[in-house]
Amino acid sequence: METEVLNGSMAIARGILEAGISVIAGYPGTPGTYALDRLLEMPEAKDVDIQWSANEKAALEVAYGASLGGVRSVAGMKGLGLNVALDSLMVMNLAGSLGGLVIVVGDDPGAPGSSNEQDTRLLGAFAEIPTLEPAEVTQATELVKYAFEISERLKTPVLFRGVRELARTEAEVTLGRISPPRKAEFIRRKDLWKSLPQYAVSAHRKVHKKLARAAKIFSNCQFNSIEGSGDLGVVACGFTYTRLKQVLEILPETKLRILKLCTVFPLPQGLTEDFLARVKRILVLEETEPLVERELNILAKKEGTRKPIFGKLTGHLPGEDETSMEVIFKALRELLGEKARTPSALRKEFRPKVSEAGFCEDCPFVPAFEGLLEVVKELKIPRPIVAGDPGCLIRLDRPPFDFLDVKMSLGSSIGIAEGLKRAGLSQPTIAITGDSAFMHTGLSAFASAAANGANLLLIILDNRAVVLTGLQPRIGTGKRARGKGKKVSLLRILRALGADFAARINPEDKSSVKAAFTKALKMTGLRAIVLEAPCPRFSMASFPVDINKALAGKRFHLICGAIWFAAEPFWIFLFFCIIGYYLGAKLGVPFNWRLFLLICPFLYVPASVVLIPHFLVYRNATKGSSALVDMQCPECKKAPSVQNGRELFKRVVEETPCPLCGEPYKFKYTRKFKLLQGVCGGFAGVLIGSFLIAYWEYLLPLYG
Repeated sequence: METEVLNGSMAIARGILEAGISVIAGYPGTPGTYALDRLLEMPEAKDVDIQWSANEKAALEVAYGASLGGVRSVAGMKGLGLNVALDSLMVMNLAGSLGGLVIVVGDDPGAPGSSNEQDTRLLGAFAEIPTLEPAEVTQATELVKYAFEISERLKTPVLFRGVRELARTEAEVTLGRISPPRKAEFIRRKDLWKSLPQYAVSAHRKVHKKLARAAKIFSNCQFNSIEGSGDLGVVACGFTYTRLKQVLEILPETKLRILKLCTVFPLPQGLTEDFLARVKRILVLEETEPLVERELNILAKKEGTRKPIFGKLTGHLPGEDETSMEVIFKALRELLGEKARTPSALRKEFRPKVSEAGFCEDCPFVPAFEGLLEVVKELKIPRPIVAGDPGCLIRLDRPPFDFLDVKMSLGSSIGIAEGLKRAGLSQPTIAITGDSAFMHTGLSAFASAAANGANLLLIILDNRAVVLTGLQPRIGTGKRARGKGKKVSLLRILRALGADFAARINPEDKSSVKAAFTKALKMTGLRAIVLEAPCPRFSMASFPVDINKALAGKRFHLICGAIWFAAEPFWIFLFFCIIGYYLGAKLGVPFNWRLFLLICPFLYVPASVVLIPHFLVYRNATKGSSALVDMQCPECKKAPSVQNGRELFKRVVEETPCPLCGEPYKFKYTRKFKLLQGVCGGFAGVLIGSFLIAYWEYLLPLYG
C-alpha cells in the first residue's frame, strides 16, 4: 500500500477524508484546527463542505445537523472551544446522532499558545461520550475512521482529542482508500432528536447503556494493547505512549509491561482488568489531569486489589505542563530505584509563549495604540482600565505599551469592562477585542451592554482574519473557508445594536485616530471605534501566487492588451478593453487604471505609457534587478516596509519568502522608478490632451 510521511494533523486530516466525510465546521484555534487547515489544502477534499463558523457552538450545531441528515461530519476546535460548545453537546449526547459525528479537539499541554492547559478528556467524561486519543502518528488516520464507526454503532457523538506534540510529530503513514460520502437521509420519529423534559431521564439511561457497551467494545479495540513484560506496569494514555517508547530507546534493558490506551473514556474494562492482574505496581502517564489514574483507582478498589498506583495524584508526575520525556524518565528512575541523571537528549526544549512576543514590525495597529496613549496624556485623564481578549492585542501587555490590565477568554472583554465601570470606578474603561472575537461571543455582550446603558469604549481591531491561529478568514469578510461569502459591516452592527457613537478609522492615519479617540474619551455612554486594516500576513496568505509564473507568464499582458495588440483593428481593441477591465478587477488593479482600459480604445496608448514603469518592475524582478524596485527581507536586513497601495504588485511580490529566515520580502520603489513614473505620467497626460483636441476639432465635426 502507498505510504507518505505526514505529521499528526495531516494524518488526522487524511483519516477524516478516507472516512467519507461530507460536512466540516469549526472555529480556528491551535492546535485544534490544524487538521481542518490541512484538509483545505488537499485537492482530494475539494468537494467537502468546509466552513469556519462564528464560534465553536455554532460549528458543533452545523456538524450535528449534518449528522441528523445521515452523513458523516466533523466539528473542529481547540480545547477551550469545547467549553463554548458544551451547552449544545450536553443535550446532543442525550438525543444521540445518526451519521458519524466526531468532535476533533486539540489540547495544549504547557500552554505555549493558549490561555490555559485544559484537559478536554474531562469534558468528554462529563458529557458521557466516548473519548479517543491517538498514541502514535502512524495510527492516527485509522483511529479517526474508527471514531466514525463507534459514533454510528452507538449513535452518539465521539470526542477525538489530540495534543500539540502529536500535530508536530512526523511519521510514515499508510494511506487508505478515500470512501465516497454517504447519501443524505433524515429519519423522522416523535421521540428522536428532541431534548424535552419528558425524554430526559430515559435518554440519560440510554447514555449509560451506551457507555457500558463502549467499555466492552474498547476491550477488543485494535488500537489498545498490552506489550512487554515485568512487574512494573505503565499505562500510557494517548501520545504519552510515543514519548515512553522514545525514553525506552535510551533504557533498552528496562522491563516494563505497557498498557497502550487510545480509548481513554470509558476504559476498556476487560483489557484493563487483565493488565491489573499481570503487574504489581502501576505508573499512569497522561496529559494533563489524572482522569485515567482516578478511574484505575476506582476499578482496583472495586476488584479488591491493593496494588499501588502512581501518577499525578501521588506526586510522581507533575499535575501540570507536558508529560515530557524528561518527566517520564524521572518517574521511571524513581520507581526503579535508579540514580542515573537525565540524558540531555530527553530534556525539554524551551519554547517561547505567543504572548511573550511584541507586535510585528509592520503591524498597522501600532500607530493607533501610540495615538491612544498620546490622547490620554493630552486630555490629562486618569489612565484607563483596559480589558482585552485573546488575539494579537495580547501584545499590548509587552513594552513599549504595557497597556493591558485584564485579559480572560474570547469575547469576555466587553462584559468585564462594563462590570469594572459598574463597580463605581472613576477611571475610563476600555474593552479591546479583535474582529473575530467580537463576532465569536463579543457581539451578544455588546448587545447586553447597549441595552443596559453601559458607559465604556470598545475598540475593535479589524484585521479581517483569525491571525494567531493560522490566518483563517473571519466570518463576514466576504471570504469563506472556500470561495466567497457575504460581507458583514461591523460598523452597521454596532450602530444597529445601539452604540451612542461608532466610527471606522484607518489605524495608520494617526490624525484621524487621535481625533476619534479624543471625541470618544470626552463622551460618556457606549462608544465603539473600529480600527480597520488588513493584516499584511493575511493578505499574503490569501493570494497564493507563484511569483515566477506570475512574472514570467501572460497574466500582466492580459491586463494591458495595448502592449501586444496596439496595431490591431478597432474591434480587437474594444474586445481587449473589456477583457482587460474584467481581469484587472479580478486581480486587484486600481479602478483608475481599469478606467483607462474601458473609456476608449484611443486611450490604449497613454494607458500603456502609464503602465510601463510597473511592467518594467515585473521584468526587473524576474531578473533580480533592483534598479526600479528594492526587495528586502525585514528580518535579515531590517529594511523598512513601504506600503504603496498597489495591491496587485504587493500580493505578488510579498509572496516570495526569504531563503534564510522564511519571512516575506517587502519591496519599495526606488527613486529611479518614481522619476520614470513621473515622466511617463506627464507624457501620458500630453497624449490624452492631444487626443482630446483631435477629437474635439477634427473627429467630432466629421461625424457630427
